[in-house]
Amino acid sequence: MPEFSSTEIDDLLELDLVTRSSRILSAYLGDEIAPETVYQRVKAAFTFPAPVATVSEDIASLELFHGPTLAFKDFGGRFMAQMLAQISNGEKVTILTATSSDTGAAVAHAF
Repeated sequence: MPEFSSTEIDDLLELDLVTRSSRILSAYLGDEIAPETVYQRVKAAFTFPAPVATVSEDIASLELFHGPTLAFKDFGGRFMAQMLAQISNGEKVTILTATSSDTGAAVAHAF
């Protein structure tokens, strides 16, 4: 598992969402998928903001409801769709979703 030093974390926090996310994900993916490819897939997945709202002094909240289905699952679903597209090599993939909550909608929309 990758580890990030305090300095590296501070540097990551200065980056925009797409760049920061792709660098963190690339650390986990190693040499399986090129960093530029990860960046392009993250850029395609995260086309909406994830603002940090101040709640009070020293307390903030990351707003994860700004995606197309208004669910935090848009982040995981859209990234999963991009990665599956990357590794499927253009082959047809069947995705089945069924749920009564926002998971199915987020995943279905992502694909």
